[in-house]
Amino acid sequence: MIIKPHSSKILVVDDKAENLYAMESLLKDCEVEVFLAQSGNAALSFTLHHDFALILMDVQMPEMDGFETASLIRQDEETRQIPIIFMTALNTDSRYIFQGYQSGAVDYLIKPVDSDILLSKIRVFLALDSYQHELTAMKRQYQLLLNCAGEGILGVSPSGHIQFANAAGARILGYTEQQLRGCHLHRLLFGAQEQELPHWEQSTIYMAYQDGQPYRVHDTRLWSREQQAIPAEYTSAPLKDEAGSFVGGVIVFQDISLRKQTEQKLLELAQYDPLTGLANRALFHDFLNLSIARARRRKGNMAVLLLDLDHFKDINDTLGHDTGDKLLQSVAQRIQYSLVTPQTEAAPLDGNAHLLKSVAQRLKDNLRRSDLVARLGGDEFAIVLDDISQPQDAAVVAQKILGSLAPPHQLDNYQVFISPSIGIATYPACSDEAEELVKAADTALYQAKAQGRNNYQFYAPDMHRAAMERIRLEQDLRHALRVKEQQLSLHYQPQVNLTTGNLVGIEVLLRWRHPEMGMINPARFIPLAERMGIMSELGEWIFDQACGQFQRWCQAGLLDEGVMLALNISSRQLTRDDSVSTIQAILARHGLPEHSVNLELTENTLKDELEVITQRLEQLRASGMRIALDDFGTGYSSFNQIHCLPIDSLKLAQPFVNKIGQDAKNDAVIKTIISMAHTLGFDLIAEGVETREQAAFLQEHGCDCVQGFFIHPPLSGAMMTRLLQSRRTNK
Repeated sequence: MIIKPHSSKILVVDDKAENLYAMESLLKDCEVEVFLAQSGNAALSFTLHHDFALILMDVQMPEMDGFETASLIRQDEETRQIPIIFMTALNTDSRYIFQGYQSGAVDYLIKPVDSDILLSKIRVFLALDSYQHELTAMKRQYQLLLNCAGEGILGVSPSGHIQFANAAGARILGYTEQQLRGCHLHRLLFGAQEQELPHWEQSTIYMAYQDGQPYRVHDTRLWSREQQAIPAEYTSAPLKDEAGSFVGGVIVFQDISLRKQTEQKLLELAQYDPLTGLANRALFHDFLNLSIARARRRKGNMAVLLLDLDHFKDINDTLGHDTGDKLLQSVAQRIQYSLVTPQTEAAPLDGNAHLLKSVAQRLKDNLRRSDLVARLGGDEFAIVLDDISQPQDAAVVAQKILGSLAPPHQLDNYQVFISPSIGIATYPACSDEAEELVKAADTALYQAKAQGRNNYQFYAPDMHRAAMERIRLEQDLRHALRVKEQQLSLHYQPQVNLTTGNLVGIEVLLRWRHPEMGMINPARFIPLAERMGIMSELGEWIFDQACGQFQRWCQAGLLDEGVMLALNISSRQLTRDDSVSTIQAILARHGLPEHSVNLELTENTLKDELEVITQRLEQLRASGMRIALDDFGTGYSSFNQIHCLPIDSLKLAQPFVNKIGQDAKNDAVIKTIISMAHTLGFDLIAEGVETREQAAFLQEHGCDCVQGFFIHPPLSGAMMTRLLQSRRTNK
């Protein structure tokens, strides 16, 4: 029997035609049949006539919103299993999102949705749909093969002894037909058990015979001649002679091993992650609720650990998703391994087959049944520790996981290093509800990332307040990026030569005036923008606005030849494939030459993807732009490697400048940096100069160029224009 190929279908529901066509275009390469609906009623109509692998649904729709539509789909027995992903750009409140999950969603995405993330999720559901159809077809095929092979038939005497067996029955049970004759039926039903078997006259089958009724068992075991249990189903019916007297019975049975295997596959598909073999999100939540209930009954402790891999996206982007998947498999093995090995035993260092086999066997032998490791999706894992004696036990496990993942993972030709951030929440200290416990662990996970990653953090009550503030700030920052000039603005700080007093540069600084909280410190929202993945979009806007303003100053004759525009650039911008062309296009649009721009990046930018970033900097520098290393002395770079980087100038970090005259060692470091810069041919500018004494010290030791409040604070565009006009008038 040939299994016909299955074509998956996706339903897209959105009241805006442009959104439907955009989604249809996005899905064109997925080899899927796409159906478009502009209302909830149209969506319900489609579900009555088509079997969909996935529904992508907008929340905000007239007449019937997405939540109501999803609830109606869930009420129909035929459609309730269709996975639904909500997509909305309006309400991102956590209670609103939870309402989406209550109405039946499997995921909830906030617009604008990253197309790569969405396609990745869609492919998972398409693969699931294909696999489910394949398993259904396999089940039908197995059933047909069993029917063709024939069912086992046994003739039983009134005393329960077998009088007849057909060839199929003998084959299934591992006997010859002759060997089965005279064997008692109880031997097939109960095997060679040492305990006393029930009397035949008291058995269920015999009593059914006496009542003249058939007796059917859908799921049981029959015992073979070698005492192997055979999954089976059977029907027993009484036999009577012409006078109506009971003369025995007939048993018709079949081996259902294939059906049981198929059911097991379906169960695994529903509860386990196909990539790693770990429990999936659904099983995790079920297990978590049971664990909390057990802890509540015994008045004990349990814990939830959420684990996220640091910079995992970089692995996918640089080495490919296949290598990323192998890394996830290796991480899953090590997490499990760390739960069953003593603290002093070494963790596995690679994914070699023989080692993984050993690990798997050890897990089978030693993993506590009360613990669970799950993959929730992407690079996010969860661990439920049941029946711990004290919360600190969770810290021991977290520390073992950190140690287990620290050695490199050998993946094909790559040796990959990865570290986790872990958040821990315990019952009953943090909460006695599953959802709140997971939220607490997630809050602690975020704190672990904020603490520099590769560590674990326990949930503390003040983390929740900070997390809610962060979530609100993220939402407000996204809104600020949409309205831009209404909340975001650029300020400009002069850079001058102390000896001549000449203006040598103007640094561009971003400011955010929140409608309720007022001015927000860039040190607070710039890292947030980096984590949110919006720094590239924000950076392009800054470049465009600043270049336009700088060109207007040039056209007005307010700038001398050689004055440069200093623009900060992030690692997110530099790692994009189109980073160089994007910057050059902005300069061309405003008619600015490349040599008028000085790009500034911090030392910490060089921590990740140094090779790619260095290549981009070399391209930008070759086009005529100058490159400055900002906050020098506080970050990643060391003195002996500075000369290898494609940079033209160094910016002495403000913490050094603040301590001038207060710490002899600090002053010595500054002198060393100035001397090194001169030796290597770098320009040097000190930032954060606030006093006359600081400026005098820097000038005395050869650092002529400075910026800071001693020279001038950052100014708005209009105020900077007036300052330039004043300088021009006073010349």
